[in-house]
Amino acid sequence: MFQGIGVGDKMPKFSQFVKMELPSQTIEKVTMHYSQDLMIIRASEFVVIPEHYNEDYHICLIPLMPPPLTINRRDYSFTRKTAIVLPPDVLLSCKNQGTTQADYFQLTLAKERFNEILNSISPQARIDKSLNFPYSPALFSYAQSIFAELELKYPGYELMAQSKLTEFIIQLIRESHLNRQPEKSMGQNYNYVEQAKEYIHHYYNADITLDDLCKELALSRYHFIRIFKAQTGTTPHAYLLDVRLQKALQHLDNNDYSLDEIATRCGFVNRTHFAQCFKRKYGVTPLQYRNAKP
Repeated sequence: MFQGIGVGDKMPKFSQFVKMELPSQTIEKVTMHYSQDLMIIRASEFVVIPEHYNEDYHICLIPLMPPPLTINRRDYSFTRKTAIVLPPDVLLSCKNQGTTQADYFQLTLAKERFNEILNSISPQARIDKSLNFPYSPALFSYAQSIFAELELKYPGYELMAQSKLTEFIIQLIRESHLNRQPEKSMGQNYNYVEQAKEYIHHYYNADITLDDLCKELALSRYHFIRIFKAQTGTTPHAYLLDVRLQKALQHLDNNDYSLDEIATRCGFVNRTHFAQCFKRKYGVTPLQYRNAKP
């Protein structure tokens, strides 16, 4: 059922993907096993992923900070120890921007099989949008177990791998936002604001709009702005700008990027826009701030 690269004569679904879409230099940097409904990859360094529409579910467990992912042609940055879940029909690509060291898992699971497992957990369980959240050691351990079964091929490994895959998906659901029950009244408003803040901290470098936040939370613009300001004392736009400026300050203090690169990485339109916002907040331009540092 499961095969390693170059093993066996069958051409299951994911082997076509490997042969037709993955660059040869990418295949050389990973160890992978696949079947008709599952492909699992363990990579020793971050690899280039050409732009493509994924037909199935992609689940990545990334211990170290990865290079930005481009999802539906928007760049997103993620923190270390993050689980990323991408549903079908998402346009995905990744450029390795000099980041090499890694030890991460990627599972690609046929949507029919994934939905079958979801339905066995709960008929209401669905993943129809991209998710990311900090994963636990338990979730990473399940991925290691699946990979080990397919790597070692002890007697009964196919059944054992399928069993562990089901456990992996159950643990994934438990750790994702899907298992959180909505709170009531003021508690619910607080939860909405915390979700919005978390979203901003994850995607501050993207072109986030108020409509994006409202869609994420399924709230009207008026209600969202009202509860956000009541909880934080500021507007969502002002909060987003403050997060971007704080991230820019960190880069300036570390002196790790040019001003143009900092502007791009922190979500500003360009260097001029970055300088204007920075001076309005801190009274000096980014260049003046950097030059004043000892």
